Amino acid sequence: MKKKEYLEKMKKNNLLIEEQLYKWRGNTKLQNIDKTLSVLFNENFKTNTFLEHILIKVCTLNSLYSTQIFDTYGVAKHIYELDIDDDLYNNNLDIVNKIALCKMGEKEKNFYSFATKYCAHHKPSVYSIYDSFVDLALCTFNKEDKFAEFKKPDLKHYPTFMKVMNLFIEKNNLQLYSLSEVDKYLWLVGKELKQ
Repeated sequence: MKKKEYLEKMKKNNLLIEEQLYKWRGNTKLQNIDKTLSVLFNENFKTNTFLEHILIKVCTLNSLYSTQIFDTYGVAKHIYELDIDDDLYNNNLDIVNKIALCKMGEKEKNFYSFATKYCAHHKPSVYSIYDSFVDLALCTFNKEDKFAEFKKPDLKHYPTFMKVMNLFIEKNNLQLYSLSEVDKYLWLVGKELKQ
């Protein structure tokens, strides 16, 4: 579906989010990934106090989301050294950018999308997932029906990204949906817009 068709459908019929969530719920693969990550992050390894547990979470996220982290041990060690549990407990949005910036040998890498996923799977009601599809959906909706003042690079600063997400939710009266559901909606819309 083309961008204009999507936007017109959204304006005429606010059931678009329900249609997209119906697609998500009907996709066995996506459902199983969600369940697996929920068990891993919220039942088996809730905290980040053991490097081995962090490594399991990093490897699983990297594999299931194809985040292209080639040094998963290095990223796990970085998270371990940041000692992030208090930040997660206190809903500190800045922790995402701290996790994202990781030194790999002589170079500093920015694993921003991965960091959003890591935090979002720990606390899906607080942290939203950023990726290129969500970025595309937010920028497209904002271009057609302005809901926030931001430029595309601003979305790589996590507190700004969350502010934009919350303004999108408010503008479109999506408060009845969980942050995770809005994430899924934007991801599916962005994926279809990219085609």
